[in-house]
Amino acid sequence: MKTPIANLPATYHELQCFRANDIYLPEMNWEELVTDFFPGTVPQLAQGLSNTTSAFYGLMLKEIGGRYGNEIMESISKSTVYALGRRTTRRLLLRKPELERNAHGLAKVAMSAIFNASPEYSFEIARYDEDHVAMLMRGVDRYNKIARELGIHEWLSSPIDAFAQGINDELGLSYKVTMDVYDLDEESNCFYKLSFGL
Repeated sequence: MKTPIANLPATYHELQCFRANDIYLPEMNWEELVTDFFPGTVPQLAQGLSNTTSAFYGLMLKEIGGRYGNEIMESISKSTVYALGRRTTRRLLLRKPELERNAHGLAKVAMSAIFNASPEYSFEIARYDEDHVAMLMRGVDRYNKIARELGIHEWLSSPIDAFAQGINDELGLSYKVTMDVYDLDEESNCFYKLSFGL
């Protein structure tokens, strides 16, 4: 039986483009299943996707460390997130080909990534010049959090700077990318400063 629209969470209705072709057996109480297991709010959905992303990141690195030695995890983490920064930039340029090829453009890609995939972070733009941008980032570092849960955090540093370097390189810029860690506690609450400029 094709799933009809019912009195269910608003998120279920909003995401019908993904769920419209689900089929349940007639004896199944599909409304109860949706009510019990479908994200009830947009924040729940966003956090669930972020948790899945970070779990994949951490579990993959732990497996790599187990097979090839813990020392390799850092380089795999940085190179993978660097490639993700480049890919994110390419995808954004398809939507916004007029994006500035300067620090403003780099910052816009970084903010877009936070908007679309990193709900744990809030940011404050501390400087916004064409050739120098500084962002203060606060929240929960999901990469550090999963690494702590899996007992591999001592082998890893935050890959956020590698992501920013990927953006920089994909935009054809030669800015220096730096990340200062002002605070990172045992609960993975963080305070970072990400800067890119000449």
